[in-house]
Amino acid sequence: MAVINIGAAAIDRATNGAVHMAWLNKENPANYTGRIKLIKTWLHEPCLTSFIPAIYYVVAGNTLRCRDLAIFATVAAGYVETVVDLEVEAGDYIGCYVSEEMELDSAGGQGLWYKAGAAGVPSKGNDIDYDFNANWTVSICGVGLTVAASFGGSQADVLVKNALI
Repeated sequence: MAVINIGAAAIDRATNGAVHMAWLNKENPANYTGRIKLIKTWLHEPCLTSFIPAIYYVVAGNTLRCRDLAIFATVAAGYVETVVDLEVEAGDYIGCYVSEEMELDSAGGQGLWYKAGAAGVPSKGNDIDYDFNANWTVSICGVGLTVAASFGGSQADVLVKNALI
């Protein structure tokens, strides 16, 4: 059993991104195949209508396909941990669609795919052509295991919950 890490640290960043956007981090692709059990994010404002964390992989160029996703109606502002159960393969990327502003760095990142409005809302198995900025990054990451975990208090669950990215 190994800990899966994906994405960029969920921290308070220098600026924030626009509303109704899909943001996909190129930074830190998944290191193993398994299940993402915890999403960590930092939102500038509470998401009042949509927070959709998702796992993606590159089809070609800046076209990515959604492998798996979770849908939440509302999520608080600031640092948030959200329990999920998302399929991930080594080399996949993490991102999300948010109805409100998300913490963003516009310099020093390893790259970010983005899409405005309804065109960026993910659905499982769907391909979307994204815009790309080579310097940006947003505050979303995931932690999981190469085998299923339930966050029920086992040693493996505690390891994942406390994993640092």
